[in-house]
Amino acid sequence: MEPVVDVIDDGDGPEAAARRARYAAFESLLEAGDILFMGHHQDDQVETFLLRLLRGAGLQGLAAMPASRELGRGRLERPLLVWSRAQLVDYARRCQLDWVEDPSNRDEQLDRNYLRGQVLPQLAERWPEYRQTVTRAARHLGEAAQELEGGDEPLDTVYTIMRDPGFRVASLTCRTPASARQVVRRWLRERGLQMPDESALVEFVRQLFAAADNAAPVLTTRIFTLRRYRDGVFLAPAKDWVTPDPQSMLPDQWIEIAGVGRVGLTAECDADNDNAIAVAGELMIDFRRGGERCRPDGRAHSVSLKQWLQESGIPPWWRDRIPLLKRGDQIVSIGGLWECSDSLTEPGNRGWKLHWERNSVASSD
Repeated sequence: MEPVVDVIDDGDGPEAAARRARYAAFESLLEAGDILFMGHHQDDQVETFLLRLLRGAGLQGLAAMPASRELGRGRLERPLLVWSRAQLVDYARRCQLDWVEDPSNRDEQLDRNYLRGQVLPQLAERWPEYRQTVTRAARHLGEAAQELEGGDEPLDTVYTIMRDPGFRVASLTCRTPASARQVVRRWLRERGLQMPDESALVEFVRQLFAAADNAAPVLTTRIFTLRRYRDGVFLAPAKDWVTPDPQSMLPDQWIEIAGVGRVGLTAECDADNDNAIAVAGELMIDFRRGGERCRPDGRAHSVSLKQWLQESGIPPWWRDRIPLLKRGDQIVSIGGLWECSDSLTEPGNRGWKLHWERNSVASSD
């Protein structure tokens, strides 16, 4: 199934929002061992370098786009970075190849298009070899950044039960603050994420060094947050989430919920029995609002949903976002992760299975 691309401008411009949406879609399709080949060329690399320079990027940011990096469960490769757009267009025409031109590329209200249409042609008149010299400078800066990182052991990635990537607090606090900041930047960069504001990163690392074990420092950007949870620091969504209204859920239906992901209801092997069909007609998707209780399968007594999520190690940023399959006031399934029992929905009589494809923090270059 093709991924749904939802472009939401969170304040950093339509170009960045569209880029995040694209990479989120790519990441959702990649399986372990998959390789995604991108058509970025030398002109794209020069534009990226200059845009980052104008934003005041640091050493690694000015290295521009990497030729290869991890993306989700697979890898991203850019084999065409050494050729200019003109060279690729010439090759395509000689070989009678067709290509698709995005009409938005002509909109010079967008920064990259303005640079491409107005600034770079003037550079080319004065410095015809500017592409080669700028990409060489970017390569030198990338090599310098790698040398600076050489003495710092990278952070090992760990995951929450919800598969949020992160790293152990202890793997930072055993270093100097400067080294800790450097390896955090490296860890974020390996995921294709833009660097946070320098002053915010300095303060975040300071709090991690100084905070008590039960404190929860947070570093917030427009795209993601880094949040301490238990003994780790994890990548989490950037923005607060507004709980949506309950909505009915039909068999074999999939729905997209902003900030949550895709939720679907599919038939189990006994879905043809009359009770299962009747139950399916009364099912709703809802979210935690406070005071809910359930009896997870295998437990003799009910427990508060809040307590169950805490005991199960669900990070705080997910607890209100977990979709609950309900029949009336009774919880039937907690995000498809745990099934709950009551007198009307015992195992074997449910007939329908809740599935949840979670949103992830998208990476981008």
